[in-house]
Amino acid sequence: MKITVVSPLFPPDIATPALYVKELATRLSGTHHITLLIYSHLPEEVTNTNFIVIQKSGNTLTRVLACTIELWKTCKTADVILVQNGAATELPLILVSLFKRKKMILVQSDPKPMQTDKKNILLRSIHTLASLLAYKIIVDKNSLFEKKGTIYPLAFPDTKPEILPFEPYPTKSFEAYELTWKQHLQDIFKII
Repeated sequence: MKITVVSPLFPPDIATPALYVKELATRLSGTHHITLLIYSHLPEEVTNTNFIVIQKSGNTLTRVLACTIELWKTCKTADVILVQNGAATELPLILVSLFKRKKMILVQSDPKPMQTDKKNILLRSIHTLASLLAYKIIVDKNSLFEKKGTIYPLAFPDTKPEILPFEPYPTKSFEAYELTWKQHLQDIFKII
């Protein structure tokens, strides 16, 4: 399957959604053709993955337009497009989905844009329209996101355990971590 993941965050960004997108791409790249359309400067590598990088420097309008153009191009070959929430990715989703009929799934795993949307009517409108145009919406079942439309609450994976010096290797924590990812991927493919 050809999957495009669109995200406003990617490592070296340290926010949880950035780490989630990298781990998702890493796990999917072994069995699927993955394209990452990301806003970044020097993204960390993921093997067997195509990168389309939108530079974070410069004018916001120029960046969103560049993302929209690249999303339009990737629609030709992608079977499904996973779009991480945030105005910088939701606006391209809106513009492209008005003209192209693709499975665009909105993944609401970042609470920060959702909090900002509540304070800003333009951002809230962008999010609402993106939610209406999305094929499906994935939310963390433990989140406080508003659940409107065709929502699929999933258990998102645990945070990766740390390996600390002079501490025993956290075998059980890593086993639990792997199980949460296995379940998460199974749930995503049930939705797709």
